[in-house]
Amino acid sequence: MGWLDLVLGAASASASMYNASQLETLRKQGAEGALIQAIIQYLREQIFEFKQMTEEAVAIEAQSAKIAAGAISVVELRLLSSGITPDLFQELGDKEYAKNTVRLIGENKRRLLGMLSADEQNEVGRVAAAAARLPDYNYYVSNFDVGRRLMEATSAIAKYETRNGCMFNTALSLGYTFVGLPAAIILFGSSIDWNIGVVVGVGVWLAGFVAIIIWQHAGEYKAAKKTMEEIKDKVNLPRFMALDKELGGKDHAQQLQQTAQALVMPFFGDARLLSA
Repeated sequence: MGWLDLVLGAASASASMYNASQLETLRKQGAEGALIQAIIQYLREQIFEFKQMTEEAVAIEAQSAKIAAGAISVVELRLLSSGITPDLFQELGDKEYAKNTVRLIGENKRRLLGMLSADEQNEVGRVAAAAARLPDYNYYVSNFDVGRRLMEATSAIAKYETRNGCMFNTALSLGYTFVGLPAAIILFGSSIDWNIGVVVGVGVWLAGFVAIIIWQHAGEYKAAKKTMEEIKDKVNLPRFMALDKELGGKDHAQQLQQTAQALVMPFFGDARLLSA
């Protein structure tokens, strides 16, 4: 497997950052040890992948110092974007491994860039920035339709959930039926002819009942809940929402994706590696 397969196939930088940024918060909140250990294990795996990517990048030096410099620059950008630092780990062995990986990346990047001309260094910087973002562009574009549906469903649930809770619905139904209906009949029956007043009161009560149903948006709420259950595991919602806020739509993301590919593919020269 080539180094770029590892970079583009690894978990995204934004997804890594989400886990890294949550770790200290969870610790302060006294979260369950199992949850914290799961995130730490995920971060360990990410550091291992960064080290593996670095070794793959250095191996390219025999072929081309410029390509190797571009590869390791991508790795460094992905590491920085991930938010993973040695300080996140509490075990000494994990800290040392993370420190050594960071040092390995930095030292080799400086060494390789030092072998290049100023123009080549600038080219490497542009290509690395584009390659580091490709996984995010690819993820956002390929998951756009499902991600937007999930965002809309989540928004609808948050908006209408308090109006459709079981206890709230029960209290509202009982109260409106056993208090609202008699009150409407008595009010209108005592104000005008009793028989006419009863008809008017029931009509007003029914109109109010319809208004309540409309206000609850029960159909929209149920549809949103169904959508949520169907697709919640297909998209990483925090990651997609962060990208959606940044990229602002599929058309713009595709433009960025195409621009990045136009820089990366000729530089590394093997389009097969970009399949991820």
